[in-house]
Amino acid sequence: MTLRHLQIMFDFPLHADRIASFRSAMIEWAGREHDLLHNHLNPEAGADSQKSGFSYRYPLVQYRSYKNNATLFALNEGADALGDVLAINSWQILFNGRPTQLRIADLKMREHHLVATEQPQTYYLANWMALNQQNYREWNSLNPAEQTSKLEQILTNNLVSVLRSFNAVPTERIYTRIVEAPKQRLSSYHGIRTTTFDVVFQTQMQLPNLLGIGKAVSHGYGVLRHHYTNKRSS
Repeated sequence: MTLRHLQIMFDFPLHADRIASFRSAMIEWAGREHDLLHNHLNPEAGADSQKSGFSYRYPLVQYRSYKNNATLFALNEGADALGDVLAINSWQILFNGRPTQLRIADLKMREHHLVATEQPQTYYLANWMALNQQNYREWNSLNPAEQTSKLEQILTNNLVSVLRSFNAVPTERIYTRIVEAPKQRLSSYHGIRTTTFDVVFQTQMQLPNLLGIGKAVSHGYGVLRHHYTNKRSS
């Protein structure tokens, strides 16, 4: 399976805790009729409204703070929709009530083949939202080795879910192996405190840089990096 992915980094400093505000500003700027930018099916109710229907498809437009700048990562139809919106809209958003002009600092449009490899590939997964309240209680009762094993199981399921979204699950069994002790973070999602993880892992799949894995990937969680030893500061 071949993925097309568009990465746009703006000349607009953005801390990770402001990604939700950036996402909301971009949705309003694009227009709620462009549902690929927000994954809600009732635009009249608003993208953050409990009344709006939510699409459980894998988010094809994902919002990031990358190298401390506001960044968009879009795949396939999401890249097409984003390109269409950029072509017809003026590049000024209303960010936290202030008009903000967007300027592109870097733009990459690439194709990536989702294929299995003979040798394991090593990745760094940042701010990965692996657990909900129920499996957090279960995970917290385990010893460190069992905790790592549980995270590997969840990561494998998350990865298979992403690959299935693109009809790219290989015939052989997917495996993941966490190769360094996971690092915990305390994060906030929709105002709720949650535990996330930074993990270094190996798998036999060739995956694109900045791909989102796990929950809340459209909000900047679970961002995959290549060559993790060189990417932790970016």
